[in-house]
Formats: sequence, structure tokens, C-alpha cells
Amino acid sequence: FIYIYIYIHILVNMANSGTFVNATLNYTPNNNKQMVLYLRFEDKGLKPPIEEHGEVFNPFLPENKDPRVMRVRDVRPEISKWTTTDALDNHGFMYVKNKSSLSTMDYYDNEIVMNEYYPACGELVKERTGAAKVLVFDHVLRNKKAAGELLKGGAPIQNPVGLCHNDYTPISARNRVLQLAAPIDADITANTVKEPLLNMEEAKYLLDTHRVAFINVWRSIGAHPVKDNSLAVCDKESFAPNDFADLKFVYPDREGGISVAKYNPNHKWCYVSDLMNDECILLKCYDSKFGGVPSAHAGFDLPNAPSNYPSRESVEIRTIAFWPKEDNMNNKSKL
Repeated sequence: FIYIYIYIHILVNMANSGTFVNATLNYTPNNNKQMVLYLRFEDKGLKPPIEEHGEVFNPFLPENKDPRVMRVRDVRPEISKWTTTDALDNHGFMYVKNKSSLSTMDYYDNEIVMNEYYPACGELVKERTGAAKVLVFDHVLRNKKAAGELLKGGAPIQNPVGLCHNDYTPISARNRVLQLAAPIDADITANTVKEPLLNMEEAKYLLDTHRVAFINVWRSIGAHPVKDNSLAVCDKESFAPNDFADLKFVYPDREGGISVAKYNPNHKWCYVSDLMNDECILLKCYDSKFGGVPSAHAGFDLPNAPSNYPSRESVEIRTIAFWPKEDNMNNKSKL
């Protein structure tokens, strides 16, 4: 009987190990150095104000990363558990089955994305979260093989971000709402949208009276399942607020900031294997109701990826969702 027990135990372990991969995730060293990046100045023919900040640390440089081998759990076998707003609020992301009307090449055209895909993503976030209002204000297309090339009518195509991070800090998230109400100088702006989406009175009203959440809509846009580089998300329940450090972004027309993650052995990472173009990940980046910035995410190389396999092509749409706070539910909404 003991041999049967050992055999069953081995089989169970083999089955469980199949839901995880061991992969390298790049953290930021815990060195308390000032971190600043200057973005889009060269695109506009401008000189960055480096003298304002002095010596700074760039965590995106290969020599400045803190690589760690982490277990990344594939939640595909239990995907139904990740299709609810509870998953989004308590763990930081949710899975959505959703077919887009755009072809792969449509995503490389800025005008098509903004005119057709932005409204679709706004409705998707509104429908899945119950938000009263959703703003769609930015997007990034990622493709290793085309990185640096310009989208038709838009910004450069980017590589997957291989650094554990969140797209905002508690301060930069709130400031971003106000910035979307400020006048935009089209000649120097790094904004995707070229007109304000709110007026300043609306922006301040929403921040004062509404729950505010930044939610990214992440989608693979290629014709093949993602098998080379996928999106890993750290379960919010395993992430502590002091696991983050602030990285300031300086643009020609504004300042922003993201949160970069420091290593913690308690982090529990997740991904969805073989993502297709009729699937989305709703990724929570900030929520004023649930503690601000929830956790980190990163692009990561899948071990044993097939050779000569098509590179991941993906798009992430950035949205802001608003819900009236409970104490304002009975007041007349200005939305």
C-alpha cells in the first residue's frame, strides 16, 4: 500500500506542477535611489531638463534590474474563478471572453483604434464593472519585431515591459484625471488624445464625489496563441504597499509616475496561458476604494517557448472608471 500511496503522491505532484512555470521576473533593487525618466523629448526635438534632478537611477536598464526566478501560476484550468468583479477587486485582474471587430492590421492604425476600439473598450469596462462613467484616454501597441516603428498616425510601437511595475502611483493616478481636463499643446504633448476629455470642474467633481479606478484592457491581437512572452500579474492579496517604489516620468508637457516593484518572496504571480485575440484581461492599476495601487504586472518570457514562433502582438487600452460614492448616491449626478 505504501508504494501505491507514493505513486499517487507523485502523480498528484506532477499534475499540480503543470499549472505553474518557473520564469524570470525583473524587480527593482531596494536601494532608495531617486528614479526619474525623461520621455518623448527627442520625439519632439526637445532637450530633457536633466539638470533639475541631478543623478538618477533608471530601473529599466538591464544592469539595474533585480532578476528573480518566480513560480507563475497558470489560471487557465480554473478560468471561471477569474471572470468576476470580485477577482478584479480582490486579486487585481479578471478574464473576459470578448471578440473584437478589428483585424490585426487595424490595430496598427491609430485612427481606427481611437474611433472604433476606444468606444468598444469603454462599453466593455462599463458593462463588466457597473461603472457610471468610463473615459478611454490612451493605448500602447507592443510587438518585439516592430518596436520603434511608428503606428500609422500615432506613437512608436513598444516592446513588452519586462519590469515588474504598476502604471501609476496614488498621486499620479489622481493627477492624471486633472491632466485630462487641462489644455493640450498638440505640438509637444505625449498624450494620445489631443483634446481634453473633461473640463476642470468635472474632473474635480469626479475626484471628490466618486470612486475612481484605472483599468487597462489587455488583448493579444495576433492570429496565434501567445506562447513566447505573456502578461504576469501579481495577486493583490500577496502584495504589500511597501513593495513599491516611485518612478517619476517627465514628459515635455506634464509629469507622471509609475510604481516599480521590489522583490518579496511572498508574491504570488499568475498568468493565462495561450491567450487568443478573442480574450481580454481587465487589469486594475488604481482604485480609490480598494487601497489605491493594487499590485504589479510585467511581461515575461515563457520557458520552453517554441522556436521560430510568431512574436506576441498585443494592445493595452487605458481607461478610467467612475462610480458615485455611497454617500453621494442620492445626490443628483452631473455625469
